[in-house]
Amino acid sequence: MTVALTIAGYEQVLIARAQLGGTWQAYFDAQNQLWMSQAMNWRLIMGMVTTVGFFYLVKDLLTISKNPENIYE
Repeated sequence: MTVALTIAGYEQVLIARAQLGGTWQAYFDAQNQLWMSQAMNWRLIMGMVTTVGFFYLVKDLLTISKNPENIYE
């Protein structure tokens, strides 16, 4: 997710400020670039993967001591 945000931020600064002059129109043009949308899609996908992993962790922590008599078998 960090790489996706880095790519999106780099692309945003490069297009909106360096190439197009830092106007509102440049900002919106940069938001519509392919690299920006791909980076945001990867950010969404990795956020969903992280959320699923968090739910598995919570489930595991809540069910870890359901059968304590089988610990030393």
